[in-house]
Amino acid sequence: MASYKTPGVYVEEIPKLPQSVADVPTAIPGFVGYTEFASSNSDISVPDLLNKPKKIGSLLEFERFFGKAPQLTLSDDGELNHRFVTYDSIRLFYDNGGGVCYIVSIGDYKTQNKDITPEAFKTGLKKLEDIDEVTLLAMPDATTCLDASQLASVQQAALLQCKTLKDRFAILDVKEDFSKENADDSIQTFRDGIGTEGLEYGAAYYPYVSTAYTYTGFDFSSIVRLVMEEKYKKSKNVYDTDKLFELFKNDTPSCLVFLRAWDPERVQAYVTAKTNDQLKPCYSPDNINYELVEKIWESKNSVKDYGIDLKDKNKFYDDKYQNLSSTNSEELKAYILAQLLPSETYDGLDDVKKKEKAGHFLKKKVVEDLVKAEIDKKDSAYLPSYLLKINPTDKDQRVKEEALKPFIPFYGEYEKTLAAKASIVPPSGAIAGVYAQNDNFTGVWKAPANMSIASVKGVSRLINNQVQDGMNVHSTGKSVNAIRAFSGKGILVWGARTLKGNDNEWRYIPVRRLFNYVEESVQESTEWAVFSPNTQNTWTKIKCQIENFLTNIWRAGGLAGATPDQAFYVNCGLNVTMDVQDILEGRLIVEIGMAAVRPAEFIILRFSHKLQES
Repeated sequence: MASYKTPGVYVEEIPKLPQSVADVPTAIPGFVGYTEFASSNSDISVPDLLNKPKKIGSLLEFERFFGKAPQLTLSDDGELNHRFVTYDSIRLFYDNGGGVCYIVSIGDYKTQNKDITPEAFKTGLKKLEDIDEVTLLAMPDATTCLDASQLASVQQAALLQCKTLKDRFAILDVKEDFSKENADDSIQTFRDGIGTEGLEYGAAYYPYVSTAYTYTGFDFSSIVRLVMEEKYKKSKNVYDTDKLFELFKNDTPSCLVFLRAWDPERVQAYVTAKTNDQLKPCYSPDNINYELVEKIWESKNSVKDYGIDLKDKNKFYDDKYQNLSSTNSEELKAYILAQLLPSETYDGLDDVKKKEKAGHFLKKKVVEDLVKAEIDKKDSAYLPSYLLKINPTDKDQRVKEEALKPFIPFYGEYEKTLAAKASIVPPSGAIAGVYAQNDNFTGVWKAPANMSIASVKGVSRLINNQVQDGMNVHSTGKSVNAIRAFSGKGILVWGARTLKGNDNEWRYIPVRRLFNYVEESVQESTEWAVFSPNTQNTWTKIKCQIENFLTNIWRAGGLAGATPDQAFYVNCGLNVTMDVQDILEGRLIVEIGMAAVRPAEFIILRFSHKLQES
């Protein structure tokens, strides 16, 4: 009570309304997977964020701390190495309405050369236990990096964490077996491995989705090797040399790329296998001193400074070139480079023809003139300087590769095929974004279903009603939610069941997530009562606080009932929820009951004939 000593009028405010319950976030996922790097510093070689949860709010932040997608490479048998999908999953998350999320990088992409174990993912999951803000768990990389049994152990660990903490929900992917003709095998494998613990705290989704992103960062040389082998290969490790050398004779750009993509020793073997003396020197990879070429090209000194006496080469020679600086004449550069190339008969050629002949051999070996379609052969050197970089930058390399693609047989078709394969990713990242969008616009009590998925153009396997029957309702109760393509509607999430699909209490995702939301919100907002007097006054405050919170949820449509009394109840008091012993031992017990709304999963329209009355 206030102490009054000086005479006067004093104002006191008497609080009548209880403290409010603050909403907790409902759609903040924690992603566990592999990234390009994991660093908060400009020096990305320092992985200070490895196995450390990092909160981000945009794709740009992700790229800043964790990099971008990995380089897409091909195995020796032509299969796409596409195991690391965290980056694309994050893109889908934000494209579908996601906001804040946590990233746990458990390694960089170089790990693809190492064994990837379930323990790495379990360690990442463990790091998320201490982050109270996380409400969803997603591990798309586990789906693509691990086999079915290993994946099952990681998914079990995620469900167990959700059950233990009771504040989060796991979004699980069903691993697709593309070798199977139908979905039954993949789904059955998932059900056999997922176990029985914490099923009400997770939901599974199937099949994979095909993103609408552009995939162009393929390993150029690998594709070239494969497409060339596809056209010229007779059998395993046996090639049609006649076709190959016909390609060489025609001087098509394909042969140039072919030589670059293949191992030099392998090329040399094919070259020497033919008795064509004219072709041998032209395509032998050992006939050019690239180091000397580079020195001459970049030097400001005279040709003589490099000990090159053109007269000794016994090729075409003109006194006017002998003392010229390499920087004074583009023509000289082409001329000099010709001296380093394999010999051929130049007798009777004028200077223009000599220069053209030099460029002819140069483009066979260096392939730099293919960057541009046209080069003025009259007024400038046959090969401009920027086309003659021995060690091109990544940008230069990409430009050259783009220029070469139209000339390589089957390249475009092969690249489209690989791009289609690279676009297929597990759906958990997109589903996490759908959850966030659903919660923001409606509420956690609304089922995250019958919602379109943005930045997705298709699914890896088409699902019809007959297939989904076995996915949605199954004797095991382990329901799998379908992602389906509908004509005129796009790609929709078509299911809202937890993995405990036969349980009347926890069958539906929004019911489980609503309870998670209320439990976490009430728990955090009633901490003020800890160590407060365990008396009627405290009980009344807590009861009113929770009732106001639940009333707001009911008004928003989150609870069923025509009145608040029908929608929920809150009980707290002596001989109601507590006895004398509870009070003596310091326990304040509040009992809350909610009539959660359930989705209308099956809309049944009954029609019949109405008989004519007159």
